[in-house]
Amino acid sequence: MTPAISGRERVPGLDTLRFFCALWVVFAHIPPFPTNQFLGKDSLLELALRGVLKNLFCGPAAVTVFFVISGFCIHFPQRNGRPLAWGAFYAQRFIRIGIPFAVAVTIGYLAGLKGLQIGWESFRIGAEHRQEAEQAASILWSLVAEMTYYALYPSLLWASRRIQWKGVFLLSILGALAVLATDPRARFFPHFGNSLTPILGLPSWLLGVFLAEAFHQFKDGTVSRPAIWAWRLGVIGSASALQALFFHPPSFFSYVGYPWTLQFYAVLAFFWLQREIQWWRQNPPVPVFEWLGGWSYSIYLFHVAAPPTVGWLMQSLGRPALPPLALALLRNLMVFPLCYLFARVVEFPSWTLARRVGSRLRESATKGG
Repeated sequence: MTPAISGRERVPGLDTLRFFCALWVVFAHIPPFPTNQFLGKDSLLELALRGVLKNLFCGPAAVTVFFVISGFCIHFPQRNGRPLAWGAFYAQRFIRIGIPFAVAVTIGYLAGLKGLQIGWESFRIGAEHRQEAEQAASILWSLVAEMTYYALYPSLLWASRRIQWKGVFLLSILGALAVLATDPRARFFPHFGNSLTPILGLPSWLLGVFLAEAFHQFKDGTVSRPAIWAWRLGVIGSASALQALFFHPPSFFSYVGYPWTLQFYAVLAFFWLQREIQWWRQNPPVPVFEWLGGWSYSIYLFHVAAPPTVGWLMQSLGRPALPPLALALLRNLMVFPLCYLFARVVEFPSWTLARRVGSRLRESATKGG
């Protein structure tokens, strides 16, 4: 969700990874294959395939990877002690992410799209408000967390120069544990609402900061094709296993919630992303995937509008009877033109405005200094 690195040294492949993470979220929210419609409901083959497909696309795991990549991208320009122009930083980051966020939420309320609505109830704190806070957070909880990390980053950077990043990371773990201790049986990540959920995701985001700090140590390493695919399959398989445990916990342990398991998954993502960075430095990424990843923020943010749009089109055309599989595929295919339109109209102009404002603020700070 964080835009590509804008510093002097570009890290190839991150947009590709960002695109596939967004795609995983899309498939988690809009299942592409209604198996019970073309294999026979509850047949042995249908049950097996349904189990695989329902657990294959773990959206919360993809969001965790987004967090690690975000921390990496935000800290990358400052990894060598470069001073932070905090005014330009705030302007660029919040214009870049904030304008599309505000436009999408406005559309969500005007069009009645629950997935693009974020109620004030999502910020309420207290055990008695958790259910309504979780529901009101919608899919936008991760973007609230991102904006929280942007707001905190200058302070985190300041703290790291006094207690080092290890000290900041330790404090973030203690903070996450303190939140989890108030309800250890929490199942969903946004269970604690938009006020406290960012605390749960901060250790994952800071792992991205560590990845940027270690960049000079591993950037020139090599990784073989079999090794990178072993890592990729391991990351996907681990995410699927977490989702399977989430929905089907073992009898001896009645809950396996994402607020716990995704903390460990972030560590796996940290080591995997090291290999991905090495791989893409040796092997140029596919241009189309880099292009798609360049507007993956719009895909992540606006994809929930695709099913209602398809429904509106079907109604406008007299509701033609489509087979369930065709309808499911159409909903997924609609994501791309719809989200690209949103990117062209909203996200891309936000990039341009963010760069211009940030550049002017840096120039003013330089002249003032």
